[in-house]
Amino acid sequence: MRVTRNIQLGIKNLWRHRLRSMLTMLGVVFGVASVVAMLAVGEGASAQAMDQIRRLGSNNILLSAVKP
Repeated sequence: MRVTRNIQLGIKNLWRHRLRSMLTMLGVVFGVASVVAMLAVGEGASAQAMDQIRRLGSNNILLSAVKP
């Protein structure tokens, strides 16, 4: 009984504040889309770097750190 009342109240408040609700949903959508886009760009850059290393022809690459 209490759960249905809370759901009804939530829907009523969303309907009363339509502009705020729409702007919030729009912000969430844009936020999720930007995170997905940044992850895709990072994966693409990583794949491109790995492809360039593979084209060098060497299977092993040794990196050494040098203190300045």
